[in-house]
Amino acid sequence: MLAPDIVSHYYARNSFIKLITMYSQYGYFKSLSAVKIGKILGIRQMVPALFISTLMILILGSIFFKPLIWLFLFEISLYLAANVLFSLKIALKENLILLPLLVWSFILIHFTFGFNYLRGIFDFWLLKKHLHVRHKIADLPLTR
Repeated sequence: MLAPDIVSHYYARNSFIKLITMYSQYGYFKSLSAVKIGKILGIRQMVPALFISTLMILILGSIFFKPLIWLFLFEISLYLAANVLFSLKIALKENLILLPLLVWSFILIHFTFGFNYLRGIFDFWLLKKHLHVRHKIADLPLTR
């Protein structure tokens, strides 16, 4: 918008595997950018990781304290209800046949990004993997 001579192309991923690969990279390396910048750029990038964290804490905690399974089921139910609601909103605008694909896509996006963001925090913040690389990190293959 500000520089009309800039050309940008958007490539929608044509498979769930490519979508998973893309959001794995997004989540994983978003935590590296936070390390390099020295701060988290926004709460929005933390939401999937916090969601995955609370699910893991609740499911593991329920091993020792059984009632936590109800909180786990409540959180999953809220997520699925919101997912279906927003997917339905989009599908009604575009095409209702997309509803199951949208629900599944959002699940893949949120869980993949969240899990890999946590993996990146572990690798880059705790293990400091980025400091131990002696050679240039090769570019990752495109996800399209």
